[in-house]
Amino acid sequence: MSFGYDRVAGAVTEKSLTIYHVKLLAVLFIVWLLTSMNNQLYSLVAPSILREWNLTYVHLGFIGSITPIGSILGLLTFGALADRLGRKRLLSISVLGIGLGFVSGLAQDWIQLGVTLAVKSFAVSGVFPLVFSLAAEELPPQKRGLGISIIASGYGLGGGFLAGLTSSILTPISWRFVFFVLVPPSLVVALMVEKLLQESKVWVALKGQERMVESKSFLGRIRSLGPLRMLRRGYRRRLVAALLVRALASILWMGVAQWIVTFLATERRMPMEFGAAWFALFGVFGFFGNWINGSCADRFGRKTTITAFFISTGLSIIAFALLARTETELMAMTLPIGITLLGLYPTTFTMVAELLPSEIRVGGSSLISILLEPIVLTLPILVGIGATNFSIASCFVAIAAFTMGASLALHIIIPETRGRVF
Repeated sequence: MSFGYDRVAGAVTEKSLTIYHVKLLAVLFIVWLLTSMNNQLYSLVAPSILREWNLTYVHLGFIGSITPIGSILGLLTFGALADRLGRKRLLSISVLGIGLGFVSGLAQDWIQLGVTLAVKSFAVSGVFPLVFSLAAEELPPQKRGLGISIIASGYGLGGGFLAGLTSSILTPISWRFVFFVLVPPSLVVALMVEKLLQESKVWVALKGQERMVESKSFLGRIRSLGPLRMLRRGYRRRLVAALLVRALASILWMGVAQWIVTFLATERRMPMEFGAAWFALFGVFGFFGNWINGSCADRFGRKTTITAFFISTGLSIIAFALLARTETELMAMTLPIGITLLGLYPTTFTMVAELLPSEIRVGGSSLISILLEPIVLTLPILVGIGATNFSIASCFVAIAAFTMGASLALHIIIPETRGRVF
């Protein structure tokens, strides 16, 4: 399957990492670490909220489904603006949105909690497409797989280790305190983005060549928005390929990773401190899994690497759900699940970045996230219903089996991507 070539050439000429690339990786690593910590804190305190407010799994599912509404609106906004106004400026604005998490700590019932999480999601939604679009456009193709993996490894440390440590310290006092901790760092990191990073050379080249021609008609302006341009005929096959890759990864995160602490606290009768420690160790192993994944992607290819990690993740989840019972057995599973489940994401990010054309990379990535929202909206509810009627363990097994089968089919359908600059 051929996707043709992008319209810009010559913006990135380096073949190895420079001092600026190291600075870029460091800043984006911190941004992604902070974002992952922000994304995971709610799921870590969810069992405490469930007990304090006498909620059911279905309530948690609905809270998880309200939140993505803000993401949809935010992705449309950031996706439309980033391909026109630049990556860096909007990334710093989106990082500032992480600090809005404090409003969730003021919620008085589950509806208010869902709404405040949605508000925060609107502001933070731009981080993902902006971070990995900027990284793909600035990093040399020969080092892109490893570079994106370095950035993505921040998710394991932030969403695993730091989020687990924070929740274990603050939740015994009050789960509300957990939502206030990210306000100061969001201000500092936004300033780092603004002062230390330069604008994407690819975006500057596009603007310099005046490729982004705006229609004067209202309908033409709507059609030229980044997320909507991806629907044009020349881009559709790229869109479908990237969407399938992201969909399987999202199913694993929304259907398994975000329910693990609740699974440990309810079905395995473990204390909250154990759940927080489990997730912290899970994040540490995920950090190393990211680096392993990126190195394999550059050496053996994107498609082979992602298929192997999907299969390994599915087998690890099944073993965790069916065989691990004691504290020792449950804790031992942080190793395979951390390396495989968290480790698979860098190559999905790399494949999506390489499949999408440079002129609408942020808009295309945003559109993919929007198209995934039906999964994000419905999967928490389906898992909540399945856990209520059967068990969380049975939901894990079903999701793992589906992922393994789908990844094998995906291996046949999706073409190998090349380390293209654009």
